[in-house]
Amino acid sequence: SLTCGLERWLRLQFSGQERVLEVELVAGRGRPGDKSWIVKFSGFDSVDQAKQLVGATFLVRKSDRPELEEGEFYSRDLVGMRVILKDTGELVGTVVNVFDTGGESGDDLLHVMLD
Repeated sequence: SLTCGLERWLRLQFSGQERVLEVELVAGRGRPGDKSWIVKFSGFDSVDQAKQLVGATFLVRKSDRPELEEGEFYSRDLVGMRVILKDTGELVGTVVNVFDTGGESGDDLLHVMLD
């Protein structure tokens, strides 16, 4: 589960401009087998208010991210890592970005700058 009461922010588009809004997380939990969370923010008490947040990016301090189990990692932590062919050990390049495809399978797309 997410720790409540810490500083959190939402980055969202409002009237064609990007805004960052500080929010208070009241409750949150992960959905088993999914890359999504169910959250409740203070001041967003109706479905209509919540709909305004569709497409927003939830921001937290790196130190406040939930702890991972052995062998797990955050996709964003792949940025800067080298990509090497498993069979030959040949260096392919470096991960420069990670794109969340939004699919239910949880697959991310890596943008690799070739060497």
